[in-house]
Amino acid sequence: MVEVLIAFTLLSIILLMFSQGIAFATKAEANATDNRNAADQAMASLQQKLAEGTDKGIQVSPDVTIGSKTIVPYVYTENDYTYVVYRVEG
Repeated sequence: MVEVLIAFTLLSIILLMFSQGIAFATKAEANATDNRNAADQAMASLQQKLAEGTDKGIQVSPDVTIGSKTIVPYVYTENDYTYVVYRVEG
């Protein structure tokens, strides 16, 4: 009888650990999906602003000059995401 109780207790502990692992994985997957969708939406919004030319961003240095071209980095913040965009000028 004691052996059956010990086996049942061990089985219960293992099943509890397994179910908690599944619950954690499910929550992590849902959070990852939400983060990916928010980042995709922010990137689409930024691409639209860049295409329209409505947002110039914040120019950061240093500029890099290669031949007659100058590469200028700009920082954009969109929906709590920060992007660095490099523009070639000249």
